[in-house]
Amino acid sequence: MDVSITLTGEFFGVKEGGILMRPNLTIRIYVKPADIPESIEVDISDLTIGSSITVGGYSKAS
Repeated sequence: MDVSITLTGEFFGVKEGGILMRPNLTIRIYVKPADIPESIEVDISDLTIGSSITVGGYSKAS
């Protein structure tokens, strides 16, 4: 299931002249149908210029 990413908070780096780059608008998750979130919120308040957020995952069991 692909779920949208919603950014929350204010990116401090923009105030310092930086640009907020957001290459991924969705993320693929594997959940039971009853557990599908409307979106995944990511707080960007603590990011500074040069910072990034990455997503880690796991392999589905065969």
